Amino acid sequence: VRAAYQRVRLVKQGSGKVDLADWKTHPLCSHDSELIDPGALAEVQEGCNLWGHLTVNKVAGNFHVAPGRAFSSSGGHLVHEFKPFEMHRFNTSHVIHQLSFGPYYPSQVNPLDRVAKVAAAGSALYQYYIKVVPTSYLPIRGEALDSSQYSVTEAERPVLPNAGRQDFVLPGVFFIYDVSPVKVTYTETTTSFLAFLTSTCAIVGGVFVVAGIVDAALYSMSIQVAAHKGGRGVLD
Repeated sequence: VRAAYQRVRLVKQGSGKVDLADWKTHPLCSHDSELIDPGALAEVQEGCNLWGHLTVNKVAGNFHVAPGRAFSSSGGHLVHEFKPFEMHRFNTSHVIHQLSFGPYYPSQVNPLDRVAKVAAAGSALYQYYIKVVPTSYLPIRGEALDSSQYSVTEAERPVLPNAGRQDFVLPGVFFIYDVSPVKVTYTETTTSFLAFLTSTCAIVGGVFVVAGIVDAALYSMSIQVAAHKGGRGVLD
């Protein structure tokens, strides 16, 4: 649409001059105009709520939220088209309500759930390095559940207003993940009444043994104290 609109020449009313139309004014292209110019979003006082699912291969990769219009180059690389001049004004503060790799299983802990980051001054680059471990949960009843758990380390870098080419970084929130070749399996089991009874008896027996040891130690100490004072034993 942009290319076709750029080829159209319009004549302003009251003027014989032919001007090239601005593709940014076209309704279908206005969104692209904001994407490649983060400064156009400076007056917008609201954020975005992202929700969904991604299907990824079991190899290292990343997904991210960053300004610009993304497209793939001829070499297969992901390229962001944007104007870097107002990049420091792009607010990358965010709250991660939930992030998981696979369905939820009992006692699952996701380190990035309810994580909040606020860019105090200007924009910033947030990077989350995630180590994903495939996990299988085997309940007592029902089918096995294949999921994943993960650990994470964080890195944060501010975006400077007057940064040169060498110091320039793309602001955004990047999730860089790597899948572990090791798989963890959790198996849910129950304890029979006989095993419970045996365990209870072992605990009670242990309490009696410890009580006997303490009693013998106290009795021996009392005998030694009485003998040291030259007195008679406590049982005489």
